[in-house]
Amino acid sequence: MKEILDMIRSIRSQRMELELKEKQLILSIKMDNISVDCVLRYFFNVKKITDFENYEQKKMFVFVCASLICPMSIAGDRLSPKTRGSISIATGLRPTRISDILSEVRISYKTYKDFKQEADYLYNSIKRSLTS
Repeated sequence: MKEILDMIRSIRSQRMELELKEKQLILSIKMDNISVDCVLRYFFNVKKITDFENYEQKKMFVFVCASLICPMSIAGDRLSPKTRGSISIATGLRPTRISDILSEVRISYKTYKDFKQEADYLYNSIKRSLTS
């Protein structure tokens, strides 16, 4: 019995350490006090467009915006209703579609080299603009 209790304590301790590391990583990439509208302006600026030209651009925007405002949404957590609503308004898509897109782009980011490269480029360009 003692061995089992010691193992449980050890697992709990490891879990707490992992949760702390996760929070530290999130804080290192999360951008506080930025709005969807601000990200949208920089997105259009970097892409050299004035509006979304196709659905693929909307998907990319959802991914980049969520990555900047709520990085854990890319890791599988849910977007807050407020953020999801703001992205919905910016893209003209229903809020439920925003959630569907996030599920799709997580896979695209892992699977497709071109998608990943463009997403990383946009993310880094916008983040650099926001922090300068």
